[in-house]
Amino acid sequence: MNLEVLLILGIILVNSLILWLLITIKWKSYREMFHTSYTSIDLLFIFLYFFEQLSLGIILATTNFSPQVVVGIFALFVVTTASLQNRAWESRINAISDEVVKQKLIIDKAVKENQKVLEENKKLEDSLKKSKDFINKLFVEFKNIAKEVEKINLKKKR
Repeated sequence: MNLEVLLILGIILVNSLILWLLITIKWKSYREMFHTSYTSIDLLFIFLYFFEQLSLGIILATTNFSPQVVVGIFALFVVTTASLQNRAWESRINAISDEVVKQKLIIDKAVKENQKVLEENKKLEDSLKKSKDFINKLFVEFKNIAKEVEKINLKKKR
């Protein structure tokens, strides 16, 4: 292996480590970006694949590097890009799943609250019916008492 290839591999390794560090530090922001801008991210990956292939063609056409080494490095880039794309989509799916779980918890809570309200409403309706029945009984008794009072008053007048 010549010195140029080792230098390129070293640069790629250092850049990969820096990229990994940046991605690790900012992953939550990236995850949100993947979740909200998935079309833009998809287009970004399409262009990235295009430029990787274009770079392969240009390097093979303009340099004297061994084609096997260049294609091998190109394959590493493509596999890395595909892995990053896969991770981006997996992260998006996880974010959607998390959101679905949150929404389900909200719905479950709302259903429980609704059930409590329905039960309380049923209790109030029962109480209202009992009160209404009690008032009707009192009204009937009041009518009966009024009739009795009227009878007594009529007897006194005679």
